[in-house]
Amino acid sequence: MATPHPSVVHASAQRSFISLSARLTAALGAVLTLLAGTSLPLHAQATVTTTTLAVTSAGNPVSTVTAGTVVTLTATVKAGITAVTPGQVNLCDATAAHCTDIHLLGTAQLTSAGTAAFKFIPGTGSHSYKAVFLGTSADAASSSSVSTLSVTGITPTTTSIAATGVAGNYTLAATVTGTGAVSPTGTVAFLDTSNANYALGSATLGPVASTLSFVTSANPATGPYPSSVAVGDFNGDGIADIVVANYGNLTGGESLTILLGHGDGTFTAEPVSQLLFRHIDHTIGQRGRHIYDRSKPSDRLYSHFHSCGGL
Repeated sequence: MATPHPSVVHASAQRSFISLSARLTAALGAVLTLLAGTSLPLHAQATVTTTTLAVTSAGNPVSTVTAGTVVTLTATVKAGITAVTPGQVNLCDATAAHCTDIHLLGTAQLTSAGTAAFKFIPGTGSHSYKAVFLGTSADAASSSSVSTLSVTGITPTTTSIAATGVAGNYTLAATVTGTGAVSPTGTVAFLDTSNANYALGSATLGPVASTLSFVTSANPATGPYPSSVAVGDFNGDGIADIVVANYGNLTGGESLTILLGHGDGTFTAEPVSQLLFRHIDHTIGQRGRHIYDRSKPSDRLYSHFHSCGGL
């Protein structure tokens, strides 16, 4: 049997490769044509939404309030004319580049009406707020336009004095601390209280960068072995409260500690009533999916904390 010339074998293999490539190209084209002719989307897009924000107090729209007034920020999210639910909305300081840390006022869940509300007491000064709908797999994220609020009134301050030097050459320094986003301004007078408040002199407060600190610190008591903590406005007064789930000890004793805030860094322990617990359950329990004994409030709260990761 004669052996084919190598060039003939190479030419035959090349023709087979070209023929196979042509068949694969034709098959791929047929698949693409089939996909193009189907009505099934290759990627479902989220529905476009719009978010609006209303600033109210006692149910009325406001742009100016006095210090100490409870204000409610209400976001409304719609897809066309349809209310969006479920979902979460962040209420933010609109002057910040990012809605994180101290610039995140709070997060609220959308109700069946497509609204999410956050109640609080803003500090003295000018504020700008916006609502940010975080979006879901079905509904796209969106943000509201900026809403402004002016809070008028006198901001509480505390003043301390320090002295350095020696007799005949003393230096007095005053430190004035206030609350809110704006540092205190004005003039400090130095008085000799041992000499009928004789005026020694005065000085103008210098500019200083605002910092975060506790104006009043507190260490409220809890039950044995506190295991989880949550913060929220549990009694609806616009002031942050604390609830603690106490694990108890070997003989039992699981309990809740409810600490109602006064807005100045101090708290008062409150007995756990069914009405108050229902408010707590609604405030922090919307995110949890769990099995628990609904007849035991401590079981419900403890389960809420751990299904949400605790703090």
